[in-house]
Amino acid sequence: MSSGSKSVSDGANQPNHASVIIGWGEGNHEEGQGKYWIVRNSRGETFGALGHNHPPRGNNDNGIETDILAFIPEFI
Repeated sequence: MSSGSKSVSDGANQPNHASVIIGWGEGNHEEGQGKYWIVRNSRGETFGALGHNHPPRGNNDNGIETDILAFIPEFI
C-alpha cells in the first residue's frame, strides 16, 4: 500500500478518476505533520491509504484549492 499523502496527479492531461474532499486535518499523519486535506477517490482501497490520500493544505497541490467543482442540488 502506498502512502496517503502522495501527489494526486499522475501526469495525465485529462482526468482519469474522481476525487472528493471529505475533510481536512492538522497535525501528525503518515508522512509528517501539518495541514492536509482528506480526499477520497474512485480508485478504491488499493490507492493511497485505504482509498484516501492527504495532500498538503494551503499550497494548492495540483490545483486542489483552485480547480474544484462543487454544486448544491435542487430538491424537487
